[in-house]
Amino acid sequence: MQNKIEGYCSFIYHDLNQFNTSISSMILERLSSVSSVCLLNEKTKLESYERMKGYFLEEIINAGQQSDHHDLIAKAGLIGVDLSKAFYICVLDCRFQENDLSKELEMQKEILSFLTSFGNEHKQNMLIGQRAKHVILLITEDQVQKEGIRTWLANVVDLLSSQSPSVKFYAGISSKTDNVSHAGDAYKEALTSVRIASKHQQIISFESLGIVGVLINENNEQEVKKMAKACLGNLNMDDPKNVELIRTLYIFLINGGNLEQTAADLALSISGLRYRVSKIENLLQQELRNSMIHYQLLLSIQALIIIGELDIGLK
Repeated sequence: MQNKIEGYCSFIYHDLNQFNTSISSMILERLSSVSSVCLLNEKTKLESYERMKGYFLEEIINAGQQSDHHDLIAKAGLIGVDLSKAFYICVLDCRFQENDLSKELEMQKEILSFLTSFGNEHKQNMLIGQRAKHVILLITEDQVQKEGIRTWLANVVDLLSSQSPSVKFYAGISSKTDNVSHAGDAYKEALTSVRIASKHQQIISFESLGIVGVLINENNEQEVKKMAKACLGNLNMDDPKNVELIRTLYIFLINGGNLEQTAADLALSISGLRYRVSKIENLLQQELRNSMIHYQLLLSIQALIIIGELDIGLK
């Protein structure tokens, strides 16, 4: 079916004298044709249904807080999703190793198909959508209450990684939302969270960002960017060498100043790392062991990553 083998057919003869090549071939051709048509019909219906759910997820995200949430809840009920309950929005960032658009599109279809199958298998009716290289999931709290949203999403990411080893997956989780009219805000929270995710921490919840996640919004991005750059001082982001130093600084900070762990993460020797840290302190004219300086620098780098101003190649 669609150039893929979906199954096999075997003939068992109790008496080999009954075997007739032409009749067996005819039966096989008709059987495969009928099976393919039936399977394709079911596959098309399922894909159309999931596509409709994806469009509805877009409608929810774009609706805004002034929309009639009762109308959205009623529409969701028609596809078996109870949006009167609290829910989470998760954003999966899919990073492809190859820059082949056709392969990426095919892989994205496989990822969406896998997520649909996963939801059906576990009897979890979630909404699945897509924006660029992001996959968006909306799932109600009651469906993941037993294991928790983070553990559930970690299982999904692990399964996706084993199914598609050529794709790197990172995920962001919104805070729990109990009003469907706030779905757009929840999406922004999940998107903000996934920007911070890295190989050191593949799944980030918005709540774990603390105050930095709450403070940054569309109205104050320029002020936050200005303050963050001022905090980094002589570590000018326009210089590629400084970007590498900022990357070293960030990993050093998230490791709590642990030299051994930072050196291992950066594949550096301890002496090489000490040299970089000393150089950073000289440029900043600050002592990194000072807890207040430590926290301000960490917040500044995270803020610049969140608003898309800084890419230090963590993924």
